[in-house]
Amino acid sequence: MTLEIARTPAQVMGMLAMMSMSLEEGVTPELEQFAKAVGLYCLDALDAQSLKSGDDSKGFANVEPFKTLTPLASISDGAKRYTGDFPNPFDPIPNWWESSCYFEVVDQHIPVPNGVELPAWFDPEREKKPLFEDFMQAGRLDCAWLTLNSTGWSIGDARQALVALQERADDKAFDAVVAYWLSIADLDAGAY
Repeated sequence: MTLEIARTPAQVMGMLAMMSMSLEEGVTPELEQFAKAVGLYCLDALDAQSLKSGDDSKGFANVEPFKTLTPLASISDGAKRYTGDFPNPFDPIPNWWESSCYFEVVDQHIPVPNGVELPAWFDPEREKKPLFEDFMQAGRLDCAWLTLNSTGWSIGDARQALVALQERADDKAFDAVVAYWLSIADLDAGAY
């Protein structure tokens, strides 16, 4: 099951930093460079929290940037109410399928109202690369992103699509995420 681990770009960067700290057992010079490049200025607080909770995302809510707009994975039972729009089987939002990808709902039992047809990116039989290209051509970067985050991609095609999306998005923080993913997206890994 996939959970929402971030709701803001700063939280994504914080999550990547926490993962790095967990793997490297602390802050490395490379992580400091990454944090500077993406504008993440709370490494000390994240490091201190990682010593308390490890990589358990429930502890992240105690640290900026997770204190506000706390992601679903960081909500402790009863500690605070989740206010986001990530597909939540315990409290589904209307039209959740319009802004969700396959990996967000796989293995979750979220009801789809009668008569609703899920977007094409949910269809495991649908070719994702041409669908992605159609969304890019239509200027629907949001739908292109959701398509890229669904099954049916070879790593090679996903790498090319991600670079195309990066060029259109023109976002420096996203550039850093793309660079990192490309550095670990091994062509020999096959597909997802």
